[in-house]
Amino acid sequence: MIIAELLANAIRVAPRTVVLDLEVAAGRCHVTVTDDGPGFRELPPDTLPPLEAEGSRGLFLVRTLSKGFAVQKGPAGTVVCCWLPVSFAAAPGS
Repeated sequence: MIIAELLANAIRVAPRTVVLDLEVAAGRCHVTVTDDGPGFRELPPDTLPPLEAEGSRGLFLVRTLSKGFAVQKGPAGTVVCCWLPVSFAAAPGS
């Protein structure tokens, strides 16, 4: 759900380019979505938006469910990063 929300936001606003990067290391999955869109007018709220709000619920969930969340705006676009803990189960019979 986290990756789908980040990609949906980027695809909605980016005029041309959206890049998804996943890196798994040291028990974490780092998710980075980069796009050439205009970025956020304001960062997503720390609390659940009011029912009458038109948006921000998706990014609220990303921020709440992930263990870290960051947004960087630069001249080439926007980069949104988050990370999640991961663990790997032993393969059956091993």
